[in-house]
Amino acid sequence: MELTDHLILGDNSLEGTLPPEIGSLQFLQSLSISGNFLSGTLPHEIGNLKKLTALNLGTNELTGTIPLGLWKLNKLIFLSLEFNQLSGTLPSEFGNLIELTELDLSENQFSGKLPSELGNLRKLAELDVYYNLLSGTLPSELGYLSNHTTLDLASNQLTGTLPSEFGNLKKLTLLYLYYNQFTGTLPSELGSLQEMIQLMISVNLFNGTLPTEIGNLKELRSV
Repeated sequence: MELTDHLILGDNSLEGTLPPEIGSLQFLQSLSISGNFLSGTLPHEIGNLKKLTALNLGTNELTGTIPLGLWKLNKLIFLSLEFNQLSGTLPSEFGNLIELTELDLSENQFSGKLPSELGNLRKLAELDVYYNLLSGTLPSELGYLSNHTTLDLASNQLTGTLPSEFGNLKKLTLLYLYYNQFTGTLPSELGSLQEMIQLMISVNLFNGTLPTEIGNLKELRSV
């Protein structure tokens, strides 16, 4: 088994915990066990999978925090942990995963602030963290994600104003901010996002007038 490079077990009825022996598969590049009934915490031995580029453990019943070992997986391109019961804060070590293009942590119980180190993930195209317990203001460093196409922060407890740096996200097509506690006026810089198709910002505390620059969003289909 140690020569296995792809282990795809998704959409079955697997139960129990993810065994620590998974860490002995040193040549593994892709691990997908999504759509099962795995429970318990993630073993720290997952950090031994140094060649891993894709990790999908979504739609299970996993609990606890993300183990420190995961931050050693600096070749990860795809990381999906959505639809579990994972908790804790999102640590600054997220910034180590500089090859990530897609990160999905939605439908969990993560809390605290979004770490500013997410701005290190310059290749990131999609960030999904909707339906968590995230709070605090958005880091301006999110504006560094120039390859971003999808940003879904909906249904959290996020506060404060939208950073003007969002205007740097020139490739952004989907921006979901609904069901939060954002305040202030909408920044005129949103008018720079001319690839935008969906801008969903309902059920917040925004005030003031719509910036005239919103008229630059010629591709916009829904608001």
